[in-house]
Amino acid sequence: MQGLSVDSLRQLLNPYKGGNCPVRIKVALQGASSAFKLADGWNVVPHDLLLEELKKSLPHQKSFIRY
Repeated sequence: MQGLSVDSLRQLLNPYKGGNCPVRIKVALQGASSAFKLADGWNVVPHDLLLEELKKSLPHQKSFIRY
């Protein structure tokens, strides 16, 4: 989460919780990386405004939705 704190991510996702889209986070450290899925309670509705906010907050991220 380069440039985005856990609290900022929580605030960003909160209005969109309750959907069917799971949230996965990739953490990359020097020499290691891992991905994990948030609990089902954090599933979101993939609203256009959420995607815009994510792109603004995480400009180096290449994708936000995977099918």
